[in-house]
Amino acid sequence: MTIPHPTYRAVANFYPVALIAALISLCWMGQRHQHAVQEYADLEHTLKGFFHSARDEAQEAFAAGDFQRAAALLDPTVPGAKADSTAMLLRARSLECLGYFPEAAKAYTTLEQMPGRHLAILRGKAFCQRMASERIPARVPSKEVLYRLHDELMRRGDPASARFVARKLLPDVQPLRASLRVLLHNFDAHAELVASADAGLVDVTVTRWDPQMLDLLRDLRIGSLNIAQSNLEDTRVFTGLDVCSLNLSDNRLGDLTPLRTLPLRQLRLDHTNTADVRPLAGLPLRELHLSHTLVSSIQSLSLCPLQKLDLSHTAVRSIDALRGMELRELNLSHTHVTDLSALTGMPLERLAVDGTSVHDLRAIAGAQLKYLSVAGTAIKDIDALADMPLTELDLRGCELLTDVQVLTRCPRLERVYLPRQLKAPADHWQLPRLRFIETERQPESAIAQK
Repeated sequence: MTIPHPTYRAVANFYPVALIAALISLCWMGQRHQHAVQEYADLEHTLKGFFHSARDEAQEAFAAGDFQRAAALLDPTVPGAKADSTAMLLRARSLECLGYFPEAAKAYTTLEQMPGRHLAILRGKAFCQRMASERIPARVPSKEVLYRLHDELMRRGDPASARFVARKLLPDVQPLRASLRVLLHNFDAHAELVASADAGLVDVTVTRWDPQMLDLLRDLRIGSLNIAQSNLEDTRVFTGLDVCSLNLSDNRLGDLTPLRTLPLRQLRLDHTNTADVRPLAGLPLRELHLSHTLVSSIQSLSLCPLQKLDLSHTAVRSIDALRGMELRELNLSHTHVTDLSALTGMPLERLAVDGTSVHDLRAIAGAQLKYLSVAGTAIKDIDALADMPLTELDLRGCELLTDVQVLTRCPRLERVYLPRQLKAPADHWQLPRLRFIETERQPESAIAQK
């Protein structure tokens, strides 16, 4: 069979078609290659994003004290990202804080063989190996193990992790108090945490408030929290705190509504912008200080079981809301109060009405007062004080007072301050316990020694 030889014309006619086909093929292959390269790049980015995302999530979990989640998130990444020493160290620390010491020691050993090893890795490995060799394998560490782990973390300068370990040691608050003290000092070098008089509670003093402190304070059952003179302006920062006594004096506070959620028994608001105390109605307050505030009405305080109340230097005029309350101490100094009839029958032990327009004490006759100050008032007689168990009496500035002979019927009196127009008798009213007498005309104290 004879194969016809292609003529020049036939080849010339076919060449452009073949060339076009070849170009199309090359373009198609190039697009496929470019697409493949892009797909590979996208996959690589996705994988990197997965690993970085997992590590970021693990770091967040670790910072929140969720060591179990942190370790679980990092576990799949270790085989595929052996060079990521940051993730491996985080996983080792998570396992250690969980008390999984054999696994943690192994992770630290791997890290030790990588470039850039440092003292923390060596110390972590040594501690975990020692704990792994000493304790019986268990997934729930004992109290003794937790105490040792907390102390080790504190020695390493890791109070943030020690704090979460200390939570598991409650109701023993000493470890938690130690770690939180260090953390609070990062925000306020003068912050103090001491054991409260009430068992299981902690007293906290802060001189410079930072919102980040709130997360730390939520770990504690706080007996007394002192944040006076801290430039605080918003009481919403206290939401969720377990605190019994709160000192907010000398801050620019006004709205007390957020305090309604707190189980407060004592509250100091002296020298603040407080004007409305209605949000305090119904709180279990035993002690309230409102000196030098803008308060003028105390009607809502009748719903509080108060025993101590300071209203000095306020615009309060009426104290009728206090009628029938079980107050033990009341300060009405430099208010607009004129009538004390609401105090009749009240179990008061201390009362101050300095600088008021009060001129009649008959409403408190028969009271069991131990301290009374009527300095700077228009009192004309003090016969109502007969047979009171007074130990201290201040009559300075009572210019209308002419007779204090009734003091002979106050056998427990120890200290007395007299107005300038009166003198103490030579026998000091024959009071066996009287040790101190001061009159306005004498700049220095005149001491009566028996």
